[in-house]
Amino acid sequence: MVRILNPSRQNQKIEFGKESDEPEYDQNDNPVPSISILWTTLAIPYTLNTTQIIQAQGLNLADQRMYAVRHRLDSFWDQISRARINGEEYEVIHINPDEKNSPTSYDLVTVKKVEDHG
Repeated sequence: MVRILNPSRQNQKIEFGKESDEPEYDQNDNPVPSISILWTTLAIPYTLNTTQIIQAQGLNLADQRMYAVRHRLDSFWDQISRARINGEEYEVIHINPDEKNSPTSYDLVTVKKVEDHG
């Protein structure tokens, strides 16, 4: 899987969590989904190669982002559905965990920006 030999490249703060059971309300008393933060970490933006970029554009996946984060157990990732990056909310759509549990193990997390339809 992903091997990061230079952890100093972790420069992107990501807050992972799940949708809160009690939504927040906007100024018109409409419910606005919010996240309960379970884990805050630093991540490394992960880039695709040229072939993968072309495939992603053909599948309309161009607005997705990938990040490499420190490896966590699968049971942890089962409860994660949302992420907050730079104050913007994202849906966690895919997690590719590392099969090894070593100090250099990283998981690839794919997120897609949450669209407001208001």
